[in-house]
Amino acid sequence: MVCLDNKFDENILQKYRILLFPQIAIGAITGYNVYADRVTSNSPIIVNYLHSNLGLNDDGTPHRHRKELMERLSELAQLKVQERVVNSVVDRVAVYKIGDWKENPLGLVFYDIKGNAIAIEDLEDYEDILIAEGKQFDLRLEIEDSNLLKKVLALFNKYTYAHKVNSFGLVKEITNPDAIFDAWEIPLIVVTSNEDLRRKDFRRIFDITITDYLYEISSLVRQQRNTFEDYLKEKGVEFKRIKRYANRSFVELYLDEL
Repeated sequence: MVCLDNKFDENILQKYRILLFPQIAIGAITGYNVYADRVTSNSPIIVNYLHSNLGLNDDGTPHRHRKELMERLSELAQLKVQERVVNSVVDRVAVYKIGDWKENPLGLVFYDIKGNAIAIEDLEDYEDILIAEGKQFDLRLEIEDSNLLKKVLALFNKYTYAHKVNSFGLVKEITNPDAIFDAWEIPLIVVTSNEDLRRKDFRRIFDITITDYLYEISSLVRQQRNTFEDYLKEKGVEFKRIKRYANRSFVELYLDEL
């Protein structure tokens, strides 16, 4: 079994496998993230970009995806990349039902809906719902105003999709010549803003967050919000609901197609 690292307590991970895997199984949520050091900020606008290859190689050099993204972000001088961005990548444990994401990174552990690990050699014959768990990353950008936000989102639209995306947030069947290395077909870009985000390529969603000692367990929901919240209430689990926005392609393909 893959060792995630000492930051993530196995008891916490198993606790939420038992609690949340049934909700993944019925389609109330597509998955969730576990954070051990999720950063809070007073910035009026925050953009989070989630990907599996925003970390460092064994020799301390950045993964190629991270390196190329940082180079593109450096085009926006206002972001102060070296000061703000490099230190804003945090670890997360990503948990999701296989089939919801086409790009499955290396180093995953696979489970059945009861939280039992499934050996790699047994996967080929396994026919029930399969849930993946693995360490991935969350890049947080603090944005000062709406003009900079427009530039940042334009940059992500241009470089982080494997295929071209139009102004409505719809992915075309055209390879994106500007895509950075290991760009996903459907990336996940989340915006938190004090003001309503009025864009055709983003949709309002909710981040249902459970705080458990030093950990935050985060699930993104939209149409199934009431179902998921009612389940947590029945289980006596306290949570908070945070309004956010996510790129339309992600919302419509993953959160709405349950």
